[in-house]
Amino acid sequence: MGLEGGRATRGSTRPFSGPIWSFGPGAYWPFLDFGRLDALIDIQEFRTHELLVNYKKTIVVAVEEVGNAIKQYRALLERQRDLGNALDQSRHAVELATERYERGLTDFLNVLDAQRQQFGLEEQYVIAQQAAAVEFVFLYKALGGGWELYQDLPPIPEPQPAILATFRRLSSTIPWN
Repeated sequence: MGLEGGRATRGSTRPFSGPIWSFGPGAYWPFLDFGRLDALIDIQEFRTHELLVNYKKTIVVAVEEVGNAIKQYRALLERQRDLGNALDQSRHAVELATERYERGLTDFLNVLDAQRQQFGLEEQYVIAQQAAAVEFVFLYKALGGGWELYQDLPPIPEPQPAILATFRRLSSTIPWN
């Protein structure tokens, strides 16, 4: 919108003085920006490239964390299995030492030594179980788990006929004065 100024004079071709209206698409294109737009486009492309590189780096770090967690968990499970086998053998050794003592073939010091070794292995086995459980939690978190709250389910609305649901939805969006 614009205004036409001045007074109408005699012999003037302007019959009136007032507002001038124009309708239609408008465009603005700076012809003499001296490369400013190209520089802004280049800046945005560099920012986009930076975001892409950071995204790829995040993915590589996440995959590396998952790989390390899997290796650690497998190693701890293998240690736990080996300690379980050693503990079974130690229990068998205690049984043999006790049996030999009861028959009078050896002294009680051998039974105590076998029991001491068994208790030490039991302690290591429990520590290995705890470490494997902690490493399983790390693996679960590395895979992206642990953020869900399964106890707090969202409420499920009662099913309604389509006409009533539409009317209620429309009536809640229309302001009633």
